[in-house]
Amino acid sequence: MQALTFVHALNRVVGEMKVRELIALMQPWLVPAANNQIQPAQKDQFTQLIFNSHSGYERLLQDQNTKELLAQLDASQIYEPSRMAKMLGTVSTAGTTQNIWGNPTLFTEFYTFLALLRSLETMRESSKKFLEDEKIGVLSNEEGSMEIELLDYDGAGIEPKRLQILVNTLMDLNTNLARIYNVGQDTLRFQYFDSGSSVLVGIKAAKPIIDGLNMLLTQWWDKIRFRQFDSFDKKVEAIEKGLTITRTIHEAVEGKVIDEETGKNLKRRVLSEVDALIGIGASLPLRTETAIDERKLLAGMRSTKLLGSGEPGDKETEEKPE
Repeated sequence: MQALTFVHALNRVVGEMKVRELIALMQPWLVPAANNQIQPAQKDQFTQLIFNSHSGYERLLQDQNTKELLAQLDASQIYEPSRMAKMLGTVSTAGTTQNIWGNPTLFTEFYTFLALLRSLETMRESSKKFLEDEKIGVLSNEEGSMEIELLDYDGAGIEPKRLQILVNTLMDLNTNLARIYNVGQDTLRFQYFDSGSSVLVGIKAAKPIIDGLNMLLTQWWDKIRFRQFDSFDKKVEAIEKGLTITRTIHEAVEGKVIDEETGKNLKRRVLSEVDALIGIGASLPLRTETAIDERKLLAGMRSTKLLGSGEPGDKETEEKPE
C-alpha cells in the first residue's frame, strides 16, 4: 500500500467511525471529580454516534484498502460486544458523569474505548504530517494540486512507456488547458510519485487548470465507464455536450479569448488527451467501495494502440491550434 493511500484510508476510517465526534463527546465524562449532568440530548447523540460508528466500520470492511488497514490495527476490538452493551446501558440511565467515573469497572470500559479511538486519531495526525504534508508541501493561493493513479494491470509493475505517455500527456493537457482558461505562463510540476500496487502521481499547476482537469476526468470517467463506443469520434460526439470543458471553451470563444477554429482544435486535443490517459490506465484515484470493479473496467479499456505507438490518441495527425 502506498504511503498516501495509507493516509487516505486512515482518514476515511477516522471519518466513517465518527472518531473525533465520539472523543469530543465522551472525554468530559471521564474527568474525576467533575459531576456534570448528562443531558438527554447527549444520551441520544451518544447512541446515534455508536450505531453510526459501527455502521461505518461495516462499510469500511467492504473496501480492500480500509479492510486491510482495519485488520492490521485489530480495530474489531473497539466494538467488543459486552463493552458496547455496558456503555449504552450506562449512558441511557446515568444522571451525571459520576455514574461513569465513579464506578471503576465502568470507568475502565469507557476509558478503554476512548483510548482506542484516541490511538486512531493520533495515528491519523502523525501519518498526515509525516507521510502527506511533507510530501505535498504548501501551495500558494494561485496553485492547485491533484493525484493521478496509474494502474498496475497485472501486478508486474508499470512499463516505462506508460510513464512516458503519462508525463507527455499531462504536459500537453496543461498547455492546452492554460489556453482555454486564459492562464498566462504556467508550469506543471510533478510533486511526487508514490508507488505500490499502482503508482500515484501528484501534480500541481495553476488552480483553474487543476480544477478543470479534475472535473474533466471525473465527468469523462462517469460517462464512459458503462458505455461501449465504436470509435473516438463517436465517443466524443456522445460525451462532449455534457462536459463542463465544452461550455468553458464556448465561453472563451464568445469572449474573444480564442477564435472558433482554435476552440475546436483545443477541444478535440484535450478530449483526445484525456482519452489517452484512460487508455494507459490513468485516472483519478479509485478509492470507493466500487474501486475493484472500476479497476477491472479501466483495465478493460486498455489501449494497445497507445502502448504500441507511444503517442496519445491520433493527435499527431491533428492541426495544432493557432
